[in-house]
Amino acid sequence: MQLEIEHPGLPKTAVNLGTAYELIGNIKLAKNWIAEGMKRDPLIHLGSEWIHLNILEAKTKRATPKYFHEYPLLNVHYGTGYVPDAHWKNQRKPTTAEYDAIREQVSLQISERKNFVSRQDAVMAQLFYELANLEMRQNQPGWYNNFQSSFETNLLIDLARQYGLKKTPYNQKRLQYMAQGNVIEKLWMKIKDFWAIRDNQNWI
Repeated sequence: MQLEIEHPGLPKTAVNLGTAYELIGNIKLAKNWIAEGMKRDPLIHLGSEWIHLNILEAKTKRATPKYFHEYPLLNVHYGTGYVPDAHWKNQRKPTTAEYDAIREQVSLQISERKNFVSRQDAVMAQLFYELANLEMRQNQPGWYNNFQSSFETNLLIDLARQYGLKKTPYNQKRLQYMAQGNVIEKLWMKIKDFWAIRDNQNWI
């Protein structure tokens, strides 16, 4: 606080205070200072502090797997099928530029956060899991390529598991698909996704 008193208005001071308050468990003040830092400079930390605010909100709500499914940390929803179907809350698909920005922003947030969390951390596990979905959906556009698990996706899922990601009703199909090495099995999963979507549309 002394730095803020001596040099008021610095964006970096505000977000550092937010992080400090988070570390001592004062989530309310952490949210206030992160929001203040974003107000002072919306582009601080590559404009990634909105992710930090989502993390703090999740902590406030004592986030469960159901919470993370309804309120993903990266704001992108992927459904519960075998293959991620990325969309914003209003159902609009993210653009390539939006994907690239999120990837860069979440990578920075992960880099900052890993310095002060343990190896069992629900937030870090969720960040890596959501980033794996992001990579899987964005970087494998071709029909045949959708059956392949990229090195990047596998690495991210491994990191999510290292931080304690557990199989839940909201991610079990996705994890099964990512772990599956048999192309025929993956094709069958995609067919089941197709018919599930078709059935849902018939009910509308």
